[in-house]
Amino acid sequence: MSSTAKSFSLFFLGPYPNPRDVIHCDVAIIGGGSSGTYAAVRLQDHGKNVVVIERNSFLGGHADSYTDPESGERVNLGVMEFEDQPLVHKYFQRLGVGLEPLTTANIYSESKPLDFETGRAVAGYPGYTTVAICAALKEYLEQAQKYAYLEEGFESLPYPVPPDLLLDFGEFVKKYSLEAAMVVIQKYTGGIVDVLHMPTLYMIKLLNVSVVQAILDNTFLQAGASGVSSVVYDNALALLDASPSATVLLSSTASGIRRRPVKSKRPGSDAPLMSIFTQTPTGSKLILCRALLVTVPPLIPQLPFLELSSEEKSLFSRFSYDAYYTGLVRDASLSRNTSWSNVAQDSPYAMPASPCVYGLFWTGVGDLWDVKVGADKGVEEEEVRALIMAAVQTIKRSEGMFADDDGHGQATEIVALKCHAPFQVTVAAQDVEAGFYAKLTALQGKRATWWTGAAWSQQDSAAVWKYTEEQVLPGLLERLK
Repeated sequence: MSSTAKSFSLFFLGPYPNPRDVIHCDVAIIGGGSSGTYAAVRLQDHGKNVVVIERNSFLGGHADSYTDPESGERVNLGVMEFEDQPLVHKYFQRLGVGLEPLTTANIYSESKPLDFETGRAVAGYPGYTTVAICAALKEYLEQAQKYAYLEEGFESLPYPVPPDLLLDFGEFVKKYSLEAAMVVIQKYTGGIVDVLHMPTLYMIKLLNVSVVQAILDNTFLQAGASGVSSVVYDNALALLDASPSATVLLSSTASGIRRRPVKSKRPGSDAPLMSIFTQTPTGSKLILCRALLVTVPPLIPQLPFLELSSEEKSLFSRFSYDAYYTGLVRDASLSRNTSWSNVAQDSPYAMPASPCVYGLFWTGVGDLWDVKVGADKGVEEEEVRALIMAAVQTIKRSEGMFADDDGHGQATEIVALKCHAPFQVTVAAQDVEAGFYAKLTALQGKRATWWTGAAWSQQDSAAVWKYTEEQVLPGLLERLK
């Protein structure tokens, strides 16, 4: 018997659950990250009853933050910026969060080029003039504009798939002489282990027309004057908690979902409902809903609570992904207002090989530096921590300082570390060519289940919100009529 079946047998063999432990709703949302939170707010705006089941103690997923105990200031631990788009403005206004031009210290700021492997400063990097870099970015933009429809989602991908989208991105770069653009492009591909061998389709979606235009025009936005992105989700939680039509279950998990409809025992209701057995800090809950929205990555190990159909299993098993770590380092010996980028002199486009630390970037708060690490999915956190500590010691020696292991240096402390895996969920080019995404998007609405999140769109808040708004909610709302 599967774990899902066991959960239901234990729950349903006894008397009908205490009414206080049963929650009725129109839509149950699995995951309270970027897409799940957005969907909950919008469905609530449409007058629907929603329940959000989130395993963390907060909403927002990758938009986490850290509070510095010394200053009391909050620092981003993930998402930092947003594109200047109407939907973004509308959503922030709904949540009472202002938008300001991006000013916070971040991974796109000026930094010293240093080869973290050799410990040597990289003279003459990047080797291209600003004019050449901008010209190459504009050429990339011209190519991306051919596929602007991809911003709508994989639903818009034509068949046969345009050959350029199936090329390894490294081949695409050479074909259109985009080498100078790689100086900028690689700064936006953190967490992707093998950028040059990834199908170009994913790069065009990640660095789409809107994003590249924002790079060229310097129009990225941040959440309010502080730039702390988690404020968006703090306000969303407050809004949902205050709404009689929304329930947010934090630190909670779905342990079993039965998508075979059952008849409601609620007085006056005969609508067929799905059943979700949920573990919460206050005990077990039974959620009865008319529709299900899954926002966690569609990977089989991520969905143990869901009895997947053979079609779902076949598609989800094709996905692969990388791991991406974001953290904060405290070190009083490093010079504030200074950042360092890992520039691998002997690698194509000076991109360090995975697993690697991308750089150390001052946050603008005290002695805190932002650190990002790209790794294969099998790399353990202990190895990631060792990589970070080694990178900091390399930086110190390059600056003529004592390193920690010299016995005289100022101690380095990793005060926060988050794993953003699964990250950049993709399939091989041959799967794309064979119609994978036509089959994947056809799952929307089957068994009263809808799907959203980065795997269905891309690793970008604005894009995920747009996909949810335009591709998911219309069908879901139609179902609920």
